[in-house]
Amino acid sequence: MAIALLLGRFEIQSVDTPDGLDPPERLSFTMAPVGLRMRVRERG
Repeated sequence: MAIALLLGRFEIQSVDTPDGLDPPERLSFTMAPVGLRMRVRERG
C-alpha cells in the first residue's frame, strides 16, 4: 500500500549504483540490495 501511494505522487527517474554494476545483495531475514541509489521526482 505504501509503495502504491508513493508511486502515485512520485516518478522514478533513475536507479543505479556508484560503479554502474549490478548491486550486491545482503542476505539476512530478507534480501536487500547494497549501495542502490534511486532518484525520484514529484509528479506535476
